[in-house]
Parts: sequence; C-alpha cells; structure tokens
Amino acid sequence: GYGEEIMPSSKKMEQKLWQAVKETGSCLEWRTVSNGGKGYLVMSFPEGEIIKEVAGFQNFAVSLSPDATKITFFQARSSHTIEALVNPMDLMVEDINTGTRQLLGLIARGTSLLAWSPDGQKLALIAEEASTNLHVKWPKISFFDNRPSKLFIFSVSDKSLEEFDIFHHGDLALCTDQIWSPDGDEIIYTILHNKKPPLDAEIRVLSLATKTTRSLGRGDFPTWSPTGNKIIFRGKDENYYLINPDGSGKTLLLKPNPKELYDLISPILWSPDGRWLLVAKGSSPGTVDLFVMDPETKVMIKIESQTAGSPSSW
Repeated sequence: GYGEEIMPSSKKMEQKLWQAVKETGSCLEWRTVSNGGKGYLVMSFPEGEIIKEVAGFQNFAVSLSPDATKITFFQARSSHTIEALVNPMDLMVEDINTGTRQLLGLIARGTSLLAWSPDGQKLALIAEEASTNLHVKWPKISFFDNRPSKLFIFSVSDKSLEEFDIFHHGDLALCTDQIWSPDGDEIIYTILHNKKPPLDAEIRVLSLATKTTRSLGRGDFPTWSPTGNKIIFRGKDENYYLINPDGSGKTLLLKPNPKELYDLISPILWSPDGRWLLVAKGSSPGTVDLFVMDPETKVMIKIESQTAGSPSSW
C-alpha cells in the first residue's frame, strides 16, 4: 500500500533494518514527542516506552529540546478551548527528568508552531502576536477573525524577540517543528494561499541573515534533514518527495495508497542523525501505526501499533 513500484518487499531487507535499529538504539537515547488526546507524551526509541505525559490537554505547540532533556509548550490561561486560542498563552519549559516547570518570559496568542534551533539557544514560533512584556494588553478578538500570522525568533538566553512579516491576510501558516536548517541560518515554512479546495500550498525558505525568501514550489509539510542536504515534502499530488534545498534534484519517496482513507499522516520526520525516517500511517480515526523507514532502500518496519495522536518531533 506504499507504492509497490518504488517500495521493495523483502523480509531480508526488513530484518537488516531491524538489526540496524536495535544496534543504534542500544547506543543512543532517542526520544520523540507525540501529540495525543490526553496531552503530549515523550516516548523512547526504539523501545517505544512512554517516559511521561508532559502537558495537559489545554497546552499547545510542543517542542522537544535538541538534547531531549526539556520540552517547551504554550500554557493556556483558560480551560476553554476557544478562549485559550484567542487569549495570551505563557511559554513554559519543563525538565523531563524532574518535572520542574518555569516561565520562559514570553507570551503569545494564535500559536501554530514552536521549534528549537539546532544549538538549543533560540525558539522559532509562528503566532498572531508575541511579546516579552508579560503584561501587554492586546485588543480583544474573535475566534473567527481573519488574522495573519507572523514568524518570531525568541532567544532563550537574552530574551530578545525578532519579528518577521512573512504571511499576509488570507495566508494560512502550515509548519512542522523541523523547520530550522542544521546551521540555524534558514527557516523553511509553508503558506496556504486559499482555504477552499483545491488547496494551493507553497513551500518557502527564509534566510534569517538577509531576510529574503525563495520558493521551493507547490507542496506542504516540509522537514529538513539533519545533514542539511535534503528536504522531504508532500507534493500537490499528495505523493512524498525528496528535494535539495536549492530546489533541484526532486525525487519520489512515497506514494500513499489511494484506497485507504487514513494512509500516510504528515509530516514524515527525520531521525536525529539523518539515517532514518519516522512515518505515521493511519490505522483508524485517531490512531496511527508508526514505521521506521530507510530513505535509501525505501524499506519500512513497524515499531508501534495503534498509538494515539501523531509524532511531532524526534
């Protein structure tokens, strides 16, 4: 069901991939964050063990630190979902091992993304408003107001905040949290030009130094490889592709099964060393099966069955 013409079926190749996963897993401690119905769960890999639930239902835009010891998220000041989305939320950091939480000195509303920079010094967030003034008063808004989002870069150390107006009225920001280039110099993001079918999404790359953007073409859910030489994205035809950061070298990676309604769940995520991919396949509404994939051979093995939610980061 994953495109048989590009997906070889070989038990020997699957066994070889399993052995590689186990050997690496015995040497490295990897963790992934999953957005489930009860909150955000931190899971170990390859054991698939739930380490802990790190946030409740009324928390948003979770992100795991590069060293997998901390998690950041926006904590709502209201238990009502609609109020939480239109009112300021506090940026929190939690130590996974001790459970200690503290404010990071930033508030935002209308958040749709939070992502650590590769060096763990900055956080990129997409929100309608953000401020380091925790007592700022923003005008009251309705949930149904059409408000453009902005990209903000927040420095964890000196609490500085930089703003980028890269979205316009009518644009809808679509992002995964693997948006930073490995050198921390560029940000990849997606805009949706219209909200009605047929959807018209475009992938762009922003240079933080020059504040200029370039287009990688139509598609969505891009994720940058840890090596920086490849980007995965879903094309307009709903197939998944690999492409070079300059827009060249586009190759087919995966084809969803058109007969299955809940087949591939975006995004496809890179492992921290760039060796494997984490693929989520819908098994039923609200549950997914998780697979590890070798991008070179296209072989996949299942590592978790019918887990709630979908993975948001490695």
